[in-house]
Amino acid sequence: MQMRNLLASIAVSVFCLSAFAQHVQINIDASKHHQTIDGFGTCMAWWKDQPYESEKFQKMYWQDLGASILRIEFHPNVLTTNGKLDGPPVVLGEDIDQNIKRFNFSAKGVKNVGMLARAGKVMKVDEFKLVGSLWTPPHWMKTGATINKDGQSCNGSLKMDAENLQQFARYIAAFVKGFEQAWGVPVYAISIQNELRFKEPYNSCLYKPDEYVKAFIAVAKEFARCDITTKLMGPEDVGVGEPGNDSFINNQMSFINAIRENEDAWKAMKIFCIHGYAGDGASPVSGAGESWGKYWDLIKDHKRPSWQTEISGQAAAWKKEGKHGERGALSIALALNDGLTRGNVSAWLYWQTAMDAAGKPNSQSLTAGTDNTSKKYNVAKHFFRFIRPGAVRVDTSVVDGKAIHSSAFIHETNKTIVIQLINMDAKETSVKLQLNGVTGLKTLSMARTSENETLEPQMPIQVGGESLVVPLAASSITTLSGKFE
Repeated sequence: MQMRNLLASIAVSVFCLSAFAQHVQINIDASKHHQTIDGFGTCMAWWKDQPYESEKFQKMYWQDLGASILRIEFHPNVLTTNGKLDGPPVVLGEDIDQNIKRFNFSAKGVKNVGMLARAGKVMKVDEFKLVGSLWTPPHWMKTGATINKDGQSCNGSLKMDAENLQQFARYIAAFVKGFEQAWGVPVYAISIQNELRFKEPYNSCLYKPDEYVKAFIAVAKEFARCDITTKLMGPEDVGVGEPGNDSFINNQMSFINAIRENEDAWKAMKIFCIHGYAGDGASPVSGAGESWGKYWDLIKDHKRPSWQTEISGQAAAWKKEGKHGERGALSIALALNDGLTRGNVSAWLYWQTAMDAAGKPNSQSLTAGTDNTSKKYNVAKHFFRFIRPGAVRVDTSVVDGKAIHSSAFIHETNKTIVIQLINMDAKETSVKLQLNGVTGLKTLSMARTSENETLEPQMPIQVGGESLVVPLAASSITTLSGKFE
């Protein structure tokens, strides 16, 4: 089946819906392609060993949730002389293999992520990507930094002299290559600094745009010298900001523009990445679609994939009002959909899957321990599990339905279609789908999460009529999925 072979429409009457006076129209055109999906996933807390080291959690993450990306901190514990970040400097030489021998890939914050990454090679649904971010370089490579009560290197800036930039580049190169040797998993991409403008009371480092470019070039040249194929991504600022406040988008663009002005840096920048927070760096953006749209308009002509590499802040409750709008579990669906449709992101990552070995999910995690019943976890699962890497987002438009949000994805290799339908309204409704550009689709499975349902299978839809009408429960997300010929 070629996607350019259009059909006028595929539709069917699904249920007796006489209770609905009219339906919200959703047009899906599978011949119009947007971004290719790289995957979905989370970061993991470097300071925790459990639940990450348990086989039950590993299976939950890779198989039940269906995560296809794992983000880790490139933690500086990997290279110390006395186990402390403010210990004597470790001088790295030209030989990367000799440098690697000085690294400890069983250190706290390195071994636990290595074990989860290694498990992914065996337990993955189809594929997964391991990506990393630096929260801080080694403490001795910085100026103006302080050590907090927990021994972390806070704030300060990377020393910009040529010798230190070389040491910084050698450090990242040895970390990337050494991690793969130690844990058998290549690093797909790395950001040289997490939230590079944010002063924090934990491992962090601050950059100005020109400083970022110099550090970026140094790492790119060292990767080339050592034949390292790990992609460089960035700038990874805090987020697109609240609608009406363009300062956060402008800050991200100041770094992208600085990279753009340097030929070597621009060639090396393979992925744009940014977080999904509001100005406080902890709360999700409300009405984020508008801000994502502005950001995408500024970067779309640069022909780089765009990733959202961190977001959190939603409460465990299903639907909860707050300063930043709908901030309960259901709002994760809206954040995902906005990022995918308005921001054209190719990857979407939450902050944490589980930060604790037991208990309940908090605002920074999808769940706790190995509990796979939480609402936050299952809303994410609608996207993580069903939309596989390599799928392409196709054109979707909602006609006269402000509370209805939708997205659709075609996977040519797997011959699958996935349609996400989100009803943010507090009352039930229905949608009428006009699906063009797919042949040989006979059945659509349907699963729904609402306040009273958790990824509950619904009656399958037999495709083959003049109208495809789907009921949507109040405040819910529904996933349709099927195979085509």
